[in-house]
Amino acid sequence: MSSLDLYQPMDSPRMRAMELIAEYITISIRQRAEMTKQYEELMAETQSPIEIAYKAAIVRKKL
Repeated sequence: MSSLDLYQPMDSPRMRAMELIAEYITISIRQRAEMTKQYEELMAETQSPIEIAYKAAIVRKKL
């Protein structure tokens, strides 16, 4: 096997496939980060059942 057999031009299908996979992974990471951010914002706005129960108990006590 000569060293020319190991050479692959930059325009090879394998290189293009690697570029596409890298782009897909990059986009997936960005989307996951955005979804995580949106989820955290939603959770910060949403009251937990325990918090609601405590607030209801306080209102009942005041009545």
